[in-house]
Formats: sequence, C-alpha cells, structure tokens
Amino acid sequence: MPLDALRIALVGSASAVAVACLTAVASTSCGSAGAIDAGPGATPDDAGDPFGAHSCGDASASVPPLIDAAECAAGHLVAAAPVTIVTPDPDPENTVLAASPSGNLFLAAWTDGGVTINATRYPETIWASLVQPAGGAVAISAAIELSGNGVCPVAAWNGTDFTVVWGDDSGLRSQRIDASGSPVGAPAQVLSKANANACPASLVAANGGLALAWYDWQSNPAENVGLIGQSGAIGSRVLLDMLGPGVAPNAALAQLKGRTYVAFVEWPDANTVNTVVSEIDWSKPAVLSQTVEPGFGNSFLAAGDELWLTTFDAVPALYAGTPGSPFRAVGTSCNSVAIAADACGRLVQLGTQGNTPAGVSLGFFAQPLGWPSPAVQLGNVTGSAIAGAASTYGLLWYARVGPGIPDDPEASTSGSLSFTTLSWRSP
Repeated sequence: MPLDALRIALVGSASAVAVACLTAVASTSCGSAGAIDAGPGATPDDAGDPFGAHSCGDASASVPPLIDAAECAAGHLVAAAPVTIVTPDPDPENTVLAASPSGNLFLAAWTDGGVTINATRYPETIWASLVQPAGGAVAISAAIELSGNGVCPVAAWNGTDFTVVWGDDSGLRSQRIDASGSPVGAPAQVLSKANANACPASLVAANGGLALAWYDWQSNPAENVGLIGQSGAIGSRVLLDMLGPGVAPNAALAQLKGRTYVAFVEWPDANTVNTVVSEIDWSKPAVLSQTVEPGFGNSFLAAGDELWLTTFDAVPALYAGTPGSPFRAVGTSCNSVAIAADACGRLVQLGTQGNTPAGVSLGFFAQPLGWPSPAVQLGNVTGSAIAGAASTYGLLWYARVGPGIPDDPEASTSGSLSFTTLSWRSP
C-alpha cells in the first residue's frame, strides 16, 4: 500500500472514520466525520439556540477537581480574534497542535497536497509554523517545509522545544523545532523500516524521552508504541495488537503522574471492537493492567488525577478512571470532537452541528465540560486541533472549499488555516 493511500485505508468506512479520530492531549478532531447531521437547511442559529438541539456541553458531567480552586475557578470561556496561518499550498489537512507548558508557544503542523489535479499527482508535504500569543497579539513564523513527501504528522513539546514526527518511505522521521520556529539540525531517523507504511498517531513527553504511538503494515496493520531516546531513534518498543484485513487501527498516549498510558482499539473479531486503556512499562517493555471499555476511542488525556477518554458506542460518552479498575461513565460527549485540559484540569470540548456537501461542518464551537457556560461559536470547520496549557488553550482549524464528497480527484480544493486562543473570564 503506497503512503498516499494510508488515510484512505484508515477512513474507508464509517466505523473506520470514528476509529481514526482517536487523539491525545494535542487533540485532532476529524472534522465532519461522524458529525451530527442537522438535516437540509439547518443553520447554527436553529430554533433560537446558537447550536440548535445539538449543543453537547454536559453541565452535569462529573469533572475532575480543580488543581487549585482559588487560581483555577471556572468561568466563561472566551476566544481571542482568530488569525490566519499562511500555508504555501492552500489545501491543508491533518492539522496538529502542540503547546509549551506555559502556553506562550504553540506549534502548528499540517499537510498539503496528496491530491491529483489534471492527472498530476502532488505528494503530501508537511509544514509547521510557530505561533506565539502575547499581549493580545499573535506572532506567527513563516511556514517551513519539514518533508516534501510524508504523512501523518504528530507534534509535542519535548521539554526544551518542539518535536514533529511523521511517516515516509523509509519508516518514521522526526524534526526538532526551536522557540523561534527554526529547525534544529536535520531530520532524525526514528524508525528504519522501508516501505512499512508507517503512520504516527500520538506523541507525548515521557520519562526517558518521547513516547510515540504509530501503526504500520506490510500485510495486516500493527498498532505499536515506542520510546524515542536521546539518540533520536526508538529504543523500547511494544506491539499492542495485530489487526485483520479491513480493520482500522488506532492508538493514543497520555502521561499521568510520571507514568505513560495508551488507549487503543482491540478487535477480537472483524465485527467487534473494544477500547483498551493500559499502562506501559518501558523497562520490560510491556503493556500492563488492561481495562476494556466498549465503543470506539476518540480523545484520550490526563486531567486532575485521572485519565479521560471519549468513546463512540450507541451514544458518544465520556469516561474517566485509572487502569486496574473499570472506567466510569461521567457524562455525554460531542460527536466527532476532541477534548482538552489546561493545567488546572478544566476540560473543554469541541463540537459541530450539520454538514455541507463540500465536507464542512457547521456550528463549530468550544464549550467547557461540567458547569454551565455559554459555548464559543467558531464558524465552520473541516478539521481541527486543540491543545491545553497553563490556563489557556490553542485552537487550530480549517474549512475546506472545494468539490463535494466524495472528492473529485481532478478538482482542486483550497482552505485557510485559522488559530485562536481560548481563555477564562470570571463570571
């Protein structure tokens, strides 16, 4: 399977679309995939409610206790004026966003290309741009090309600056990017496995390096996690699951109290899927204390003293817990969205309402979980990413302008990347 067919394999069915949305703290939602369909003619102002009957902020959700109640009081969520990130080839996809712990730096990464126009194939190129909000203004570095032919970028703060990892014909590569938005040295070879169809899924800072989740296959898909050490290559590696033909893989990572956890989908057979949450012991290496939840995984992160995830079963649900005991259902979640937490443990989720034929979800909004607060309307969206840090969140999104779905392979599309910060205002 060629690299540019990876996403097709991942989203070849409705269930695969849901599985392919599983994300970590720097979460990426899959835009219109699985979004609530408000029906023909629906608008975000349906029935006098800015988000119709589909606002999915669950004020009754049992949310984690705030880390510092005096400094982290719940208030109203507000958004700064959005700014545009210029991408050289205006066909962005696969948006990812990483944040520094203080929330003063964000790294946006995305892909361009990967389409056929007038019988000419344009490979996917991977781009990144540093975003620095300060004093009500936002400084954005010029976009830099990290790879002229790569797929599936993921990004994370590595303790000093940022790291982006992606897949290509040689396996997996990474690139450090400093606080000015400049590459640090040349790309490193993370995993040497030629023609492995490797696709990173999640990246988080862990004790001893960066923890990476990815899938690769030369026959059937394999879900993997590994630890990238000082050498820049994967040392400890764990095989999570081997999947059968036509089954979509997925995995995401989170760090809680110095320990690394993974959420991944396990397929006992071609028709049954479970979400498994496990601790990783890098000294073995092995996966420990498996806890199985029903449905498809969507978001996975640490907030407060617990791990939080959303599942896609009959109804999208929010779960919380720690491996070793069953996770408890704590509320409902939005369809086809991501959740993120700031340093206080305050949870915010993204939601959408309705789809257009061009693949744009209407009524894109952000809303706190666990207390009454107005949703922040953000316009329309095709793909998005959210990252929480300190007492703020960064949000990156784009809306596709182009042919309907399925895409016309001979027609060009365009889009615009937007960025804003979400912060708290006292009630």
